[in-house]
Amino acid sequence: MPVIRTILCLLLFHFSEIVYSNSQKTELEVDKIFKLSMEQLDSNYPRDAIAILLQLTKETEAARVRLELGRAYLSSGEVSQGIGTFEEVLRSHELPPIVAINVRKILSHAKKTLFRPYFSLNVGVDSNPKNLPVKQDVILFGGVPLSYDPGEGSGQQSYVIYTVGVKGSVSRLINYNAYVVQTDYEKGVELDGVNYGLRLSSLWGTDTMHVRTSMEAIREDKNRDGYRGVISLDVTPDVFAEAPVTYSGRHTVYQDDELASADYGLSLISLSQSYRLDKGMAIKPSVALELFEPSSGVNAYTNIKPALEVSAQMLGWPIRASLNLGLKEYRKKGFMFGEFRRDVMQGLSVTTSLPIKGYLNKPLNLTVGYEHSSSSISFYDYSKVTVKLGLVN
Repeated sequence: MPVIRTILCLLLFHFSEIVYSNSQKTELEVDKIFKLSMEQLDSNYPRDAIAILLQLTKETEAARVRLELGRAYLSSGEVSQGIGTFEEVLRSHELPPIVAINVRKILSHAKKTLFRPYFSLNVGVDSNPKNLPVKQDVILFGGVPLSYDPGEGSGQQSYVIYTVGVKGSVSRLINYNAYVVQTDYEKGVELDGVNYGLRLSSLWGTDTMHVRTSMEAIREDKNRDGYRGVISLDVTPDVFAEAPVTYSGRHTVYQDDELASADYGLSLISLSQSYRLDKGMAIKPSVALELFEPSSGVNAYTNIKPALEVSAQMLGWPIRASLNLGLKEYRKKGFMFGEFRRDVMQGLSVTTSLPIKGYLNKPLNLTVGYEHSSSSISFYDYSKVTVKLGLVN
């Protein structure tokens, strides 16, 4: 929100010093923590900033801390929480007249965004969009050779994906966010088409525990037509821990309009832990278990996916690198055992925000990735390189 960002910058002139309480932490400690929260907020990590600022509200009554907390809520999309925070500052603090006027302007603008349009745009190149085998010749049993033809349109492809919609807050009491209309159009990697549907998400919990839930109902009109439903749950027991742990679960169900064999269920359970280091550096190891159950066939699989994400500043640019591994075991539907194929995947991707914002005042994210998979049946080995530019409002 460029308008809110500009107005809040004016508040710095009226709150150049923070009045600290001496209840638990010294002034120097509070100042250090506050600067850390601003680094997270300016680096586009508003949820990390929220966790830090919420803790600071227990250490000081300073209006500046609460104003920045309100800004962090708005930046994260928690519009209702942001509005409530700003209104509480107006009620409980004697603000200079010009500051109070600016805060009311923020509130007026924020309330208009309770239902607002949004968009995202991604363009890129995928060297192997369908993960097709690298080898084109296969030796069958008995030494019989077989040439494999991947067909037209199977090589490198460029693509464009855009998403548009309207999102807003259903209830300020339970802080429920609704993506009332969500559509996306994709051209390139998959056949042209549109998705549209409804998504509801909520964030709730106690002072230390955060729980996020979401539900989606999506209509897919692309290369196949059908319905997809998704439910998810993320729990962080202690957001103020030095290395907070998050437990996540997600289940997806797809039903095809015409082909019953295309129906499937996909479950994902994951565990991640975040470590904040000096100079804005952070690392997040994680491990996930993925279970895919088609309605029929022999392509059911179990996938174990450890990963490591590292965020840092290099030469003034934010860099996020992700290293992913995967051990996927294919089996016949309905059998937990009876493996007939095993794939090992390694992937690396690096993302940075280019300093090109333009009139949208939004960063342009560049992601470069490489992926390679080796199979116990060598015919299924593949490699791919991807390059993507993304803009999100």
